[in-house]
Amino acid sequence: MHYENRQPTEGINVTQESAILRAVKLTVAALVLVLLLFAIFSFAGGWVARWIPFSVEQKVASLGFSESPLGESGTAPVDVVEATVALNELAQRVMLHMDIPEDMSITVHYIDDDVINAFATLGGHVFFYRGLIERLPHENALSMVMAHEIAHVVHRDPISGFGGAVSAQVLLSWVTGGAIDEITRFSTQLGTASFTRGMETRADTVAIDAVHRMYGHINGADELFRALVRESAKDPGRESWADEFLSTHPMNDDRIAAIQMLARENEWLLSGELTPKPAALSGGVAAIEPQAQ
Repeated sequence: MHYENRQPTEGINVTQESAILRAVKLTVAALVLVLLLFAIFSFAGGWVARWIPFSVEQKVASLGFSESPLGESGTAPVDVVEATVALNELAQRVMLHMDIPEDMSITVHYIDDDVINAFATLGGHVFFYRGLIERLPHENALSMVMAHEIAHVVHRDPISGFGGAVSAQVLLSWVTGGAIDEITRFSTQLGTASFTRGMETRADTVAIDAVHRMYGHINGADELFRALVRESAKDPGRESWADEFLSTHPMNDDRIAAIQMLARENEWLLSGELTPKPAALSGGVAAIEPQAQ
């Protein structure tokens, strides 16, 4: 038997692959993993958050919002007070035609700003900007938006979006080494969760049903959506008032078609008398031009 100590083949421990290419592959793999975990954390956080009792959600929201829609002092200019009262009265009327859980309440806040927007956030807090209210031509259109935002609260969309956002950012804090307390600051989280197209479509379905129950027809209910489509089609590259609303309410022509299909399926009236807005919500800004059904 003969033994010998052979030397390894030259270059056996040297890869033929470029170091740069290998680094790119590892980077891409890491990014894919982070994105996958980001999606999983977002979904899981949103799903779990929906099971949080509404009473707990209200307590969380109270850390960022005053219980009174008029602020902690309960005082505000007369026109703001009247508008706030009118919005909350309209919300209560709309809620009579919706399936609202017994433990759920809605508080509507009026923001005296020319922004074209409205949104729902944690704890049943719904915000309406003067700019949007003034441009809605009648109560029917305003009720549709009101019912839409209330539907988001009923479906627990704000807490779901908030839970998903926090979970995803916690993951990012682990990856980047950021501080957890910076992630959970309510000043940057409350009211910032966005809703998916699916959430928007589901809220539309509930809202249009509520409007039909309330008025006996759906004439004027989709007027805001039609105006958004018309405004966006004028010049796709030009920023317009529609961009403000669309930034928080993603939509497309399919949402209008879905509303029309729902009306046909339920044999709802497409025409009917339009109800003027309450005096406290009637402003001097030109309203969206009503379109024939």
